[in-house]
Amino acid sequence: MQVKRICEQCGKEFYRHASHIKQNGGKFCTRTCWIKSHTAKLNRICETCGKEFHAKENEIARGKGKYCSRPCSDIGRRSDRERKCLYCGNAFHKNPANPTEYCSAKCYQSDHRIDLVCRTCGKEFSRSVAYATATGGKYCSKHCAGKARAVEHKYICEVCGKEFLGEAKGRKFCSTKCRKVGQSGPGNPHWMGGKSFEPYCYKWTEALRESIREEFGRKCYLCPTTEKENGVKLSVHHINFDKMAGCYGKRWNLVPLCKKHHTKSSFNRFKYFNLLSNYWAMNKNINFGGGGPDIYAFCLGGT
Repeated sequence: MQVKRICEQCGKEFYRHASHIKQNGGKFCTRTCWIKSHTAKLNRICETCGKEFHAKENEIARGKGKYCSRPCSDIGRRSDRERKCLYCGNAFHKNPANPTEYCSAKCYQSDHRIDLVCRTCGKEFSRSVAYATATGGKYCSKHCAGKARAVEHKYICEVCGKEFLGEAKGRKFCSTKCRKVGQSGPGNPHWMGGKSFEPYCYKWTEALRESIREEFGRKCYLCPTTEKENGVKLSVHHINFDKMAGCYGKRWNLVPLCKKHHTKSSFNRFKYFNLLSNYWAMNKNINFGGGGPDIYAFCLGGT
């Protein structure tokens, strides 16, 4: 249904659908009148310099049209509110959109500092609230912090049983010699019962390792996109971690690996066994032990 309307620009009568009027339409009879309405300029007086200028009706309706230029706008907006600095007490002007209550960054930083007392020398000092919260604000300088950490504690060496003094907390060994003894063998978290000392099969020769490197184009199996070995030979890795595989009827399960991957394979054996299992599946020449339940059984010892 169409409703009779009066154009707000030219005063002419026209008709528009009720649905259009509900959507805030039906104000102008034509697009020409709509453009004229939005581009019509009215005389205004600048609130800063008092100069007369023209502003569009739609801008005035949105609360604009107060200033003749950008410089006058900046001056007028700065003078909209006079503030008092929370730190120094001086009056200053800021844009109303800026919520700051400080006249400068220096005043802001000064107001956000707290007074502390050094736990080493007893000297008073100040630090920002954020710094004191993060570090505890215990010491006035690195020199005092170093003195505090240098306080000696008594420890008992876990190797030789000797009592010794140490600066750091949690010391276990009195010397480098004792540390090497204490962290070798069963004392090492990566110890696996001495599997790395088990002998290789007598057929494990340099000629065999060279043949494996040539078979794979002298590239690491886990990073084949890299260049060929240059000066340093690739390590030859037992996929099933069985160093005696070549001596009791089973085929060698070997792939060349770069130093990085070969080192990682010793610390996460199950992960690297699964990574290399694709090679097992694709290589038809490998003897999987007759298809029995021990197909994927492998030794958890060292290589």
